[in-house]
Amino acid sequence: MKKAMFCGLVSVLMGIVSGCQSGPERPEVARIVKQIGTAYTPFPVGYEGRITHQDDRIDELRRVATLDELYQLATADSVPMVRLAAFIAIMKQRPSIAKTIALMDIQSQACVPTLYGCSAYMESLAALRIAFLQKNRHYGLSKADSVAIDSCVLFTLHAKHLDYLRYLLCRLPPHRQYYERVKALFLRHHYIEALVALARYRRPEDCQYVLDALQGKVKDPINAAAYWAEYEHIHTPRLPLSEKITRWLHPERTVEDIPEPRLRFDIHAHWQYIPEEDDYNDAEMVRKYALRCVYENPNVPAFKPYLQAARAYRRRQMCDVVN
Repeated sequence: MKKAMFCGLVSVLMGIVSGCQSGPERPEVARIVKQIGTAYTPFPVGYEGRITHQDDRIDELRRVATLDELYQLATADSVPMVRLAAFIAIMKQRPSIAKTIALMDIQSQACVPTLYGCSAYMESLAALRIAFLQKNRHYGLSKADSVAIDSCVLFTLHAKHLDYLRYLLCRLPPHRQYYERVKALFLRHHYIEALVALARYRRPEDCQYVLDALQGKVKDPINAAAYWAEYEHIHTPRLPLSEKITRWLHPERTVEDIPEPRLRFDIHAHWQYIPEEDDYNDAEMVRKYALRCVYENPNVPAFKPYLQAARAYRRRQMCDVVN
C-alpha cells in the first residue's frame, strides 16, 4: 500500500517535471511575481489561514501563469512569499499536485511573515502549506489525502517547525500504529501536546506522565536564559551601528528592551526554535494539558483525584470561548 502511494506521488511529480521548461519568466508573470514579493512584507497572512490582501494578485497569477510556471515558482529556491502564493494558486486548480509539493518539501525551514491578531511573527512556510491544504479541502482534496498528510506531519523529523502538529496531536485518535511515535514526541522531543494524544491510549504505564505534569514534575528541557544569551550574541552584529553603540553604553539592557531587529522580517529568514513559544516550557500550560488528559479520560482510576479540577478547568475554558 505504502509502495503504491509512493509510486503515485513520484509519477505525478515526474509528469509535472517533464512538462516544465526552464527559462526566463514571461514579462506578465514576472510583473505579478514582483508585486507579490514586494507587497508580502511584512504582514501577508492572517491567522485565520487566509491571505489578507493578496487574494487578487494570487488569482491574477493563477489566470496568467501556466501550471508549469506555477510549479516552477512554487518549488524554486526563491522568495518564500512567491513560493507560497504559487502554491495556493496550484492548490485551487490541482490540489493533488499541491499536496505533492507540500509533502516533498515538508522539511523546509523557510519562513513567511505572518500576522496573528496584532502580533507579527515569522511562520514556517512548510507549516502554512499544510494548514492551507487541510483548511481548504473543498478544492478537491480527499479524506484519504488528508489522512496521508496528517501521517506525514506526525512522522516528519524536526516536527517542531510545523505548528500544525500541535493541533493534530490534540485531536489524534489512539491508533495503534501511532503509539510509539506519539510517546517519542513527548519523551524525546518534549512535545507537551503529545501527552494529550498519549493519554487517549489509557495504558497504565503512561498514567504517571500525566500525574507528573499535574504535580509540576515536568521540567524545562532547555535553558531559556542560555538560549537568549546565545541569540543575543548571534544577532548583535546584524544590528545597526547606532544600536551597537547604545548597547555598549547601556549593557544592562536585555533582549526584551532592544527594538525588534529587521532580521525578524527578512524575506529569506529561516525558522528558529524559541523556548518562550513552546508550551512545554510553560508550567501553567503543562498543567492545562494534563487537566485536559484527565477530563478526556475520566474512567482512568489514577486520574479520579483530579476530576473535579479538570471539570472546573473545562468549564472555564468553555466560558472563555463563549466570551
